[in-house]
Amino acid sequence: MEFLGPRFNNHLAFIPADETRGGVLIAWDQGFIVGQPVDTKLYCLSVMMTLKLQNNSFIITSVYGPASNNSADKDVFLAELIDSQPASPNRLLTPLGCA
Repeated sequence: MEFLGPRFNNHLAFIPADETRGGVLIAWDQGFIVGQPVDTKLYCLSVMMTLKLQNNSFIITSVYGPASNNSADKDVFLAELIDSQPASPNRLLTPLGCA
């Protein structure tokens, strides 16, 4: 993923896209942040981020909802979303293109 540039290259976690739909990418600058993927599902991706200067950590979860009208896909997505709810104030949940 060279398009991210050298500071972010190889410092990322992702869920691949399905043709032109879906996909999640979380990237971080390794000079400031240590990132560790902690949970990957079909529609949700969580990464533990630790700020190097303060040694503070938080989890960021990014989701992308299914683009189809298939109710089974949406049921899986909603179950993942419920399972990925922030359990602490140190977790961020970012919805992307939920259909």
